[in-house]
Amino acid sequence: SNNAPKNPSKAPDAGSGGSSSGGGDSTQDHLPDNPTRTEKIEYVIYVAQQQLGKPYVYGASGTSKYDCSGLTLYCYKQVGVSLPHSAQMQGYNSGTKIEGLANMQRGDIVCMNTVSDSDLSDHVGIYMGNGKMIDASSSRGKVRTTSNIQSSSYWTSHFICGFRIF
Repeated sequence: SNNAPKNPSKAPDAGSGGSSSGGGDSTQDHLPDNPTRTEKIEYVIYVAQQQLGKPYVYGASGTSKYDCSGLTLYCYKQVGVSLPHSAQMQGYNSGTKIEGLANMQRGDIVCMNTVSDSDLSDHVGIYMGNGKMIDASSSRGKVRTTSNIQSSSYWTSHFICGFRIF
């Protein structure tokens, strides 16, 4: 069953037409029958874009509010992927581990350590390509798109790993 929000118009800030190699936004507003890997990735990103601007609320997982792992949980659930509602758990057991921001691909989960502790993942987002990530930010209080995570000293110093789900 697919209960993701449907929107016949383009996703907010749509630009790349859904190319899997590009870093722009997705316009794939439905998940086809027997979707390919690329179609699943584009749909996850489309669903995430539909959540832009919705409030950050710790412990929330949609459809009107999210925390960071609640957003990833909700978006991937729309393509049949079950994730735990925990940034720490998503940061250690969610697919094929990716070392280094430079190796991230569109649709990967980005895992960050934003709190001074050993090496626990405590923030997650969805990598959109070209250094962009969509996440539910507690500091910004909403779901937002972050640019230049591959060149930002903040994000590069807090990056732990990524996970390729598909």
